[in-house]
Amino acid sequence: MFSTIRSNEKISLIYQLVKRDVSSRYRGSILGGSWLFISPLLMLSLYSFAFAGILKARWPGAEEMGGIGYAINLFAGLMIFNFFSEVASRSVSVVISNANLVKKVVFPLEVFAFVNVISALIQLIFSIFILIIAIYIYQGTVHLTVLLFPLLFFVFSPFLLGISWFFSSIGVYLRDLGQLISVLLNIALFFSPIFYPLSALPKYLQDLQFLNPLSFIIEENRKILIHGNSMDWIGIFYYFIASCIFSVFGYFWFQRVRKGFSDVL
Repeated sequence: MFSTIRSNEKISLIYQLVKRDVSSRYRGSILGGSWLFISPLLMLSLYSFAFAGILKARWPGAEEMGGIGYAINLFAGLMIFNFFSEVASRSVSVVISNANLVKKVVFPLEVFAFVNVISALIQLIFSIFILIIAIYIYQGTVHLTVLLFPLLFFVFSPFLLGISWFFSSIGVYLRDLGQLISVLLNIALFFSPIFYPLSALPKYLQDLQFLNPLSFIIEENRKILIHGNSMDWIGIFYYFIASCIFSVFGYFWFQRVRKGFSDVL
């Protein structure tokens, strides 16, 4: 059924859907797509004002940068979390919101997972750009290890695709899933090393943290973007294997349960 659509046609379809998705977000707004740049800039400015100007917070290992160091490390963690959060939360309704396409036998519904991830990636890229500028302003240099970020995304993306396929298929049958995901994301926000470094926790809690698939990516992101350290290559390898396994699981689960989509919708 799906072989009737060639790979190049799927790529073209994904491109068109991503373009439509991104443009629809800012349609009618005065600043339009400029919000992709303005939003992370305002976020980082707010964090800098709050943690440097008001709370005088200090990030362990970056005390010399004062509250700015805390804001930058916080932002580096939050942009990964927001990336994951957007993919997870939007996945729940992606099939439902495209119900008119479900009954079209030749339409490859599985491409919506790629659309979700790529659309969220566009905002992440602008966030990284803002972060790199801030690092250069306050550290006076940008580490070459920032070039490793595409590899980090490559390792993380299969997990996100698996999440998108799994949640989008469950969301068709369980309409309360959106509310449940919102609660789980709030829990994940504080369970992930976003407001604190992993090294600040006791050893037993550090081990528990890696049950959270976001923890490793957040820590590696800070290492390469802020601190100029190389990746944990062994950890990256094992994470990629686990990420791919979960992606395969999500894909086959989606294909198995999609047969009932048209009946429910």
